[in-house]
Amino acid sequence: MFREYQAISGSTGLVTEVTGGYGVVGLPVERPQAVVSVDFCEVLRQTGRTCGEAMGIYGIEYPYAVATGLQELEIFALVRGLMNAEQVQLTENAEVILRLLQEMRTAGALVIGNTSTLPGCEVATMRFISKHYPGAFDGVNFNTGGHDPAVAKKRTKAWAIDSIMRDIDPTFQAADPAFKVFSIDDRPHHNQSFHDLFAGAVTYMPRCMGEILEPIHEANIIVDSPLQAFQMAHAAIV
Repeated sequence: MFREYQAISGSTGLVTEVTGGYGVVGLPVERPQAVVSVDFCEVLRQTGRTCGEAMGIYGIEYPYAVATGLQELEIFALVRGLMNAEQVQLTENAEVILRLLQEMRTAGALVIGNTSTLPGCEVATMRFISKHYPGAFDGVNFNTGGHDPAVAKKRTKAWAIDSIMRDIDPTFQAADPAFKVFSIDDRPHHNQSFHDLFAGAVTYMPRCMGEILEPIHEANIIVDSPLQAFQMAHAAIV
């Protein structure tokens, strides 16, 4: 994974694993001013829409559901196939989102791709970053825990960000309300993990796939599109 990351990021600096997790990050020289955690599926790439179109259905809250008539393993195989073949559609306004991410990094934010994509999609995800979002990320964390389901159950996306910040600064305290951690994610339970851990959490939830059926933390900022979420985070940082 180190070689893949260095190839896609062009990083020649210190690269380390996400301690206790499954991912890599380029360590900054100075402590970042803030952290931006970015989901991939439905936020940067339209995995659900692409899979739904391939299956001939779309519009359900989560097209991976077994209710579509396909077995779970068949759906997972389809997702892996589409990702590794680079057939998953980009989110609209990707070029604008790329610029916003680059500018947030320039302003001192640490930008981490924080995804719970399926095991087997890791290399495809890093190639996706290289092709569509060059210079936008400081690192990537795979919340699935690689091929270890036990890790995935214990390690939330927020936990990964906390682990990265402790690697950068051992004195970091998640309870510090002055340090802002922004999460852009379309799944309520992922954003919930940030509010559970960080006193300075700010979470944006774009409506990517219609109605949101999970319970939503009252502090979540619901927006109409991924672009709007990135614009709001950008305005808060730059």
